[in-house]
Amino acid sequence: MKKILIVDDRPMRQKNQLGKDLFDKLCSLDNITRNIKLDVNEILSYDIVAIHYSLLDNNGQVKDVRDILSKSGKCLILFSGGNPTNRITNNGKEALVSANLFYSKKTIDFFEMLLADDIESHLLERMLYGENWEIAFLERYSQLLWVNGATLEKWPTIENLNDDEIQTLNELEKEFGHMSFKDINDKINRILKI
Repeated sequence: MKKILIVDDRPMRQKNQLGKDLFDKLCSLDNITRNIKLDVNEILSYDIVAIHYSLLDNNGQVKDVRDILSKSGKCLILFSGGNPTNRITNNGKEALVSANLFYSKKTIDFFEMLLADDIESHLLERMLYGENWEIAFLERYSQLLWVNGATLEKWPTIENLNDDEIQTLNELEKEFGHMSFKDINDKINRILKI
């Protein structure tokens, strides 16, 4: 079970954005703790910490919280009503998402899944992309191969890659195996049922 802390200084936002049924579901999950104030001393007790960005920013705590959670390998979700995009940074350990996405059925279902499933990797990607989370990685894998001269069946030569690209390809290869451009496209098509 993954423990989740949600800190939102506007408690009515949860109920207003989720609606009664989803709000009741959120409140019933045993792995969720909801607070209106942040206690920096307790955040390491959780696997995922979700905080309203303005609350942190207004208190000058963004850097401190990021540093604490990053050093411990915990996940941080910063949500904001003023954020129109969703992105994952810090090697998959931090997400900046819109409040609409955060307070949605998709996210509540994901948190419920974390009650039973002992998922250890790519938590935020799974939250953001759902069952198709692998596609983001496969697209990056494909893009790196293609840009660096790969053909449908052949990998690029190492001399064509910079150090960051080599490291990224090595990480992707550990995750998905050594794949050709064609293999990656075939896997993406299977996931998307094309």
